[in-house]
Amino acid sequence: MKRAQIKTIAFALVASFLLCFALSLATHEAAFAKVWSKSPFDWIMAKRLSVDTTSTLTGDVTAAGDVTLTAGDLMLSAGDFAVGGDFDLIGDFEISTGDFTVVTGDITSGSGDLNAGDDLDVADDASIGGILTVDGRATTADGVESGTARVIGGRAYSNVAVSTTPDVSGSHAEAAFDVDYTIPASTIKAGSVIKISGMGTVIDQNASDTLTVAVKIGAETLLVSTAVTVADNDVFVFECTAFAYAVPGGAVPLTAWGTINMDATGTVSGFQQGKTTGNLATNGALDVTITHDWSASHADNDARLDALFVEII
Repeated sequence: MKRAQIKTIAFALVASFLLCFALSLATHEAAFAKVWSKSPFDWIMAKRLSVDTTSTLTGDVTAAGDVTLTAGDLMLSAGDFAVGGDFDLIGDFEISTGDFTVVTGDITSGSGDLNAGDDLDVADDASIGGILTVDGRATTADGVESGTARVIGGRAYSNVAVSTTPDVSGSHAEAAFDVDYTIPASTIKAGSVIKISGMGTVIDQNASDTLTVAVKIGAETLLVSTAVTVADNDVFVFECTAFAYAVPGGAVPLTAWGTINMDATGTVSGFQQGKTTGNLATNGALDVTITHDWSASHADNDARLDALFVEII
């Protein structure tokens, strides 16, 4: 066979392959059976993207139809991921940087994890069998069309053991229980709501000595009780809500309100107050602490913090 004929046949085979591949992308699905790692570009699917092994994409991915991960993992190393239909996940899906948007359709994860590097936006339902991690902000309209996008928050902290330093014997200076929570820098944003609640127990009390309990974020006292002559085994209960008005900064104003009941098992005796402060440095880490202060130093003046619950929405 002549060299020219061989070239002609080879060219025809390559052209046929490229044509078939292009038609497959445009009309049916893109099946990735190996790891893709190329320079940034966009992946645009007219219908459906199906992944049956571990795949890595660089650039933006837009699928007008459904995305199905039947086995293995799918990782988007950079760019945004947009799905027009449903997103079915069996393995793990991770976006290092970029947003994950499902325009219409559901997210269903049988057993895998979903990790969004930035924001997660789902038009319909999301069912995650594994762990959902969103480094940006996750919101929900709770099934209401054109409803308000509400931030999905929840428990930031709850202790697993009571405080181990019940008091500072020999001194009646204000001191914090050793059960506390540190809010990471820039967590509190404009409109953020911080809820702090919990309870403690008076282990022992001397004569007519009084106990004062306070709820603090950083150096700011949000709530403080009156000085109450407590008795052995009294229970104090507190509940505080704080509302931030500005983006993270060195002096963010907030309003806080709530109650502290210093004798929850008997006659209600405590204090309720609202407080506005303008010097909460939300651009840095802030400790949520509960403090106690006895009116006099005595070895019998002991109290402990049994529970602390912090919620950030």
